[in-house]
Amino acid sequence: MDIKHYKKVIVIVLLLFLLSCPLFSGSYYTHLLIVCFIWAVVTSAWNLIMGYAGIYSFAQLAFFTVGSYGAGLVEVWWGVSPWFGLLIGGLFSAFAGFVIAFPCLRLKGLYICLVTIAFHQVIPIFIKLGAKWTGGDVGLMGMPHYQLFSYNFGGSKIGYYYLGFFLFLLFNGVIYKIINSNIGLAFVALRDSEAFAESLGVDRQKYNLIVFVISAFITGVMGAFYIHYLKVATPRTLEIEIFAAAIMMVVIGGLGKFSGAILGAFFVTFIDEWLRTAGLIRPIIFGAIIIVGIMLFPAGLSGLVESFYEWMDKTLGKNARIDLREGH
Repeated sequence: MDIKHYKKVIVIVLLLFLLSCPLFSGSYYTHLLIVCFIWAVVTSAWNLIMGYAGIYSFAQLAFFTVGSYGAGLVEVWWGVSPWFGLLIGGLFSAFAGFVIAFPCLRLKGLYICLVTIAFHQVIPIFIKLGAKWTGGDVGLMGMPHYQLFSYNFGGSKIGYYYLGFFLFLLFNGVIYKIINSNIGLAFVALRDSEAFAESLGVDRQKYNLIVFVISAFITGVMGAFYIHYLKVATPRTLEIEIFAAAIMMVVIGGLGKFSGAILGAFFVTFIDEWLRTAGLIRPIIFGAIIIVGIMLFPAGLSGLVESFYEWMDKTLGKNARIDLREGH
């Protein structure tokens, strides 16, 4: 069996483990895994635009918040089904991504950072201006639970767990397909050598627009799911603490690596939760872990995993050669 087969086996075992987790993990760890599923998708979408397309956008949590409020508003005030709310949240964010992409089409580097940060800063202002509908600083509440046939998700976390797991698989599968398609190849080509890619006919503005809309849509859907699980849409998702945690998930996992954002989301979520009892020194401990991790593994957690696979490949190859010699 070669290393590719071992990779598939490991992935299947991990997915089966996640599939069966609610049967033995308890309410606390079920909750943590739901949060991991949400952030693993959000950071994967962020990794698509920043790691693969090379566009340093900082609007991801703004898209997340737009999706959550978009879904919440149409459900609370218009009585729309929460299942449609998932799609509506994604469409709201996709539209926001389309709008914010336009001023970025002719910009590069630091200027895109500034525009997307400005967009991030503007969203709380709109939430406060529309406090009559959005709830202002308190947040928007009253979103209904999902219901599938006669099963109401509000009865336990298990329904939300499996819906989150499904969205986790669906969107990471979509992102993986995009990365390995001609569109993904265009993203990487523009990132690595924009002038050369454009000389081959790759339209930078077209693909920048595509990646903004795709990333925003996926993030918006997860924002809609997030508020149904927590039962409140709040501007707190735009705070610097959550923003810093999200960007750390991408960087620690490995920028421009498919598995990186997923590994980073699980790692940061669990470490952050376990350090809650540390009180005021929690940020110091967390920061120290991050710094040491980056120094020891500059390629991120995905680089560490790849090193493990390389070691396994060498070990298996060496053992196979020994077996062949002994067979003679």
